[in-house]
Amino acid sequence: MNATAGSTALEVPPRMQRRAEAPKHDVLVVGGGVAGLTAAYRLMQRGLDVHLLEAEPVHLGGVIRSVSSEAGYQVDLGPNTLRGGALAALALADELGLAEQRVLSATAARRRYLLGVGAPHLVGVNPLSLLFTSKLLTLRGRTRMLSEAFRESERERWRDDEHDESVAVFVARRFGTEVAERLVDPVLGGIYAGDIRRMSVRATLPRLVELAKDHGRITTGALARSFAGIRKRREAKSRRSEDNHSDNHTASDPYAALKRRVYSYRGGLARLPEALRDALGERVHTARRVLAIQPVRSDEHGGYDVVATPPGGEASRAPERWRTQHLVLATPGHQSARLLAPLDAELAALLDSIEYQPMQTVALGYRLSDLGVSLDGFGFLIPRLAGRRTLGAIWTSAVFPGRAPAGHVLLNAFLGGANDPDVLDELDNDGDVIRTVHADLREPLRLTATRPAFACVRRWSHALPLFSVGHRRRLAAIRARLHATLEGLELAGAYLDGVGVNDAIQSGEQAAQRLASSTPQRG
Repeated sequence: MNATAGSTALEVPPRMQRRAEAPKHDVLVVGGGVAGLTAAYRLMQRGLDVHLLEAEPVHLGGVIRSVSSEAGYQVDLGPNTLRGGALAALALADELGLAEQRVLSATAARRRYLLGVGAPHLVGVNPLSLLFTSKLLTLRGRTRMLSEAFRESERERWRDDEHDESVAVFVARRFGTEVAERLVDPVLGGIYAGDIRRMSVRATLPRLVELAKDHGRITTGALARSFAGIRKRREAKSRRSEDNHSDNHTASDPYAALKRRVYSYRGGLARLPEALRDALGERVHTARRVLAIQPVRSDEHGGYDVVATPPGGEASRAPERWRTQHLVLATPGHQSARLLAPLDAELAALLDSIEYQPMQTVALGYRLSDLGVSLDGFGFLIPRLAGRRTLGAIWTSAVFPGRAPAGHVLLNAFLGGANDPDVLDELDNDGDVIRTVHADLREPLRLTATRPAFACVRRWSHALPLFSVGHRRRLAAIRARLHATLEGLELAGAYLDGVGVNDAIQSGEQAAQRLASSTPQRG
């Protein structure tokens, strides 16, 4: 994923710019995260001459990191799960032969918890309890939430497609401040590591905006869509009965049983980028840090020269020059900005304006007897109001039994994000990180151990992009500028349309589709 130089695009000395007149490839992909790997794979399937450059000497997959410890813990230090409803990831993995390695979450993983504000206890999250019995909201907060159906209509506000606002402003106006601070803040903090006071509601909660635009009020819109969905399902069931094909539902939707589950793979999520690498074979070139991108002037058909470090990166050796007709930049936004700055300063500035959040992921193992609560769900999230540094924890061994040795449990906790930007500097050694998380989890999980039996820490300086207010407008400006000034170049990555693994896969597939449509296939 980090296939670029350090803080600025490097000026390549003339003596090191020797043209070996290497053959021009159809497409070069820069960045070996899941977006870049997917783009390269789809282009290869089209019969194109495609190659991928990645700065890391061995690792592929970007933030996807799976490790196995000698003690018997199976740990993911980036994303931990994939959603069953995310079809792009499912279809790609099955195509790569990973269906038999898929591991479904335990049924209990459907239960989610939040840490109560003002008391260190875990509270289950479900719609009925939120409305009537939950301690997450006060009676006043629940009443305010229920009043949303009678609030002023939002139709006029959202007719303007340019209008955007923060998640905090939107949710507080519709449902009240308590819902924003005690429910939405920890949930989106767990997904995006963002600050709801700065996050774009159009980019992060587009379905709620659509309900407000179409129906005026979210509650009435959700009810209308729910009834419409029930009606459609009944009509579909009736048609299947009439056609005597009542057993064909699963056949027509092979992933129907997965839609309310999360899943992983034996050995962790890294199996997906590993399978992509195996499929691409010698088209993948690691230990190639891209130094510069230069437009080809001497060829009437244009294209790009990509200058990269040779394997081993010896300073005395001239950089490699890769010539390509088309280019996919599948690096994070700030890295793409540095490479494109010499080609288009305006585009680079737009890309560089997308912020990234630092994070630390911490895997902790405990003896089962060290816990005073039952791990009977997916995990829990912690509201900012609770005053703890940890954002939340996934109960990994409860979600996927077998991820911890017998008699032990495995947890994955997260720190950092937009509300804690100094986390890497202030917790700059593993011991401090582990002690902080252990202290934050001690009361909610009633831990009796003074320290975990196992711990593993991973630091991410640019873990997740922040979709700040105006992200959709910014994205439209990036795409318009890109296609107006840099022909044959596409962008891919999680900073564009979504931060999840499935979003990154879709981004890679879309970039490949756009390039393939303008590139003749080879026989």
